[in-house]
Order: sequence, then C-alpha cells, then structure tokens
Amino acid sequence: MKNNIYNPKVTIIITSKNYDKFLKNSVNSAINQSYKNIELYVVDDNSKDTSVKIIKDIKKKNPKINIFLNKKSKGLQKISNFVLKKCKGIYFIRLDADDWLHKDSIKK
Repeated sequence: MKNNIYNPKVTIIITSKNYDKFLKNSVNSAINQSYKNIELYVVDDNSKDTSVKIIKDIKKKNPKINIFLNKKSKGLQKISNFVLKKCKGIYFIRLDADDWLHKDSIKK
C-alpha cells in the first residue's frame, strides 16, 4: 500500500518480556485491524518463558511481521529507538504484550 496523506503507514511495535500468556492476543489485535496500511514489529526482550516460540510461530503464519529476539535485555527505550530507526510508518503505536487494540483503533 502506498504511504500518502490519505492512507498513511502506521507502525505498531509490540514489546514482550515474559508475557507469553498475552502475546497472541496482542499480535492478533494488530494483525486484524480494519485499517490495513500497517507494519508490525514484535520484539522479545530476552524472555525466559515460551514467548520466543510463540513469536516464531506467529511469524511462520504472517511472514510480513518483523521480529527481533534480543539475546540480552535492552529495555523499552532502546527497543523503541531501534524500531523507530527501521520503521517506515508516519505514525507509531507501541503496545506491551499484555495490551491489545480494538479492531478499528487505527482507523478511528
């Protein structure tokens, strides 16, 4: 999709550290937005639970998702700055893995 004033690209970043119980819901809420010109980044900050496996499974089903798996904890600020340098969106939404969006959140 083109990135223009009528259809701006929106970047969604979901950060996770040991939130495996919530991660699927959070990612699905981003994927299933009614507004479709989005790019999604899922970043795991060195989880010790099953988050990495969940993220890899999600990536297999949705290859357009950008994932980053930190081998060492970096913290929210460094993760956000890292993604901001990579993303192409005009707007930026950050979610923790235990947050989710209503299906029309971005559209509205």
